[in-house]
Parts: sequence; structure tokens; C-alpha cells
Amino acid sequence: MAKNTPARGSQVPDFTRPALAPGLLSAVILMATVALLDNDLYFIVRFIVSILVAIMAVFAVKAEKPLWLIGLVPVVLFYNPIFPLPTWPFTIDPGILFIITMTVPLFLAAAGVFIKVRDETDRRSGGSRR
Repeated sequence: MAKNTPARGSQVPDFTRPALAPGLLSAVILMATVALLDNDLYFIVRFIVSILVAIMAVFAVKAEKPLWLIGLVPVVLFYNPIFPLPTWPFTIDPGILFIITMTVPLFLAAAGVFIKVRDETDRRSGGSRR
């Protein structure tokens, strides 16, 4: 048996999940900072979440999964700290804002799991990029 062939059952998948880390990280940040909804520090949370979800949107485009953009783009716009939507141009009830903040992490975690990008490494040449 050749040394370069993988053992039975140890097949390496031909895809990666690059949106998993930003999806889970933004979900954890949103759920951990629910207490800051009425605080000025929530501005920083909005920056971080908006950037991470924008990164996920780029990976969704790269993975050729444009349907995930239907949910990712509104999340980027909703948590955008430059033009904050919950206070501009209209006001959102704090109870509804709490519900949104608790349900968006579920969507972000699901998007992180299901956005798969084809792996571009060449397995025969030892893992170098094409």
C-alpha cells in the first residue's frame, strides 16, 4: 500500500466551512451581551456583529449560496452602527429588539454550518494552493 493514500474511513472532505467561526462568534457575542441593549457599550457590539456577518455574506457569495444573503444582508443592516436602525429612522419596542437579538444567533449559527466553500487545496501536491 502506498504511503500517500489515506486509510479507509479517513477521507478528507472536499469543502470547508469558513463562515462557521464568524457565525458562532457573532452568535455568542449577541447572546452574551443582551444585558447591554440599553447601554452605550452596545455600539461596540453592533460594530463587531456587523463586521462578522458581512464576512459571512462574502463567504456565502464565494460558496455560491445566494439564498443565505436574504437573511445575512438584513442582519448587517440592522446591526449597522453607522446608521442604527433601531433608533433611526424609526423606534423599535425593546421587547421586540430583545426577541430579534435572541433569534438572530440561531440563524447565524445555521448559516455558519450550512455555508460550505469548495476546498481549493490540491491534495496530491501536499496541500499547496492552486
